[in-house]
Amino acid sequence: MGIVIRQSIKTTIFTYIGFAIGYVNTLLLFPLVLSKEQIGLSRLLISVSFLFATFASLGAGNIPNKFSHISKMKKTAQRFFIFLFFRLD
Repeated sequence: MGIVIRQSIKTTIFTYIGFAIGYVNTLLLFPLVLSKEQIGLSRLLISVSFLFATFASLGAGNIPNKFSHISKMKKTAQRFFIFLFFRLD
């Protein structure tokens, strides 16, 4: 079995496990632990945070172009600049 097939099977399994955990959490545990108002508030906060994150990332693609003078920086500053824009959170 190839590497790609193995990785896609693992990804599929973990995706289904994540959906199952989300199902149990959202439909079974939330109503037992939280009231209707608390569930609504948590959903509102999540939706608003996704909306703000979308607007916050609108100009992020053009930031490296604005600071294109990176080739004139010292090596340590250049490494920090590249790390700052290409880090994976």
